[in-house]
Amino acid sequence: MPRPKPPAPLIVRSVRMTEAQWLAFNALGGSDWLRNRIDKLRAAGVAKRERNNRIRKAHAMGMSQVDISKQFGVDRTTVWRIVT
Repeated sequence: MPRPKPPAPLIVRSVRMTEAQWLAFNALGGSDWLRNRIDKLRAAGVAKRERNNRIRKAHAMGMSQVDISKQFGVDRTTVWRIVT
């Protein structure tokens, strides 16, 4: 069964691994697992940046850090790190 054409050209890269690491990589799902993992992490990073921007906007509008932490479900120290 032929594979579907990827949206962007694939470039062959080499990665140095021990035999045990290669077996573990293949057991996890190989290159498909790695591509999915990268895509999930990228999506999570985008969502986190958007959340942080909303937190900064709420802080600029005068909300207290305690109220922001309750609204967004994050710790107060996280809010402090984002807004300072």
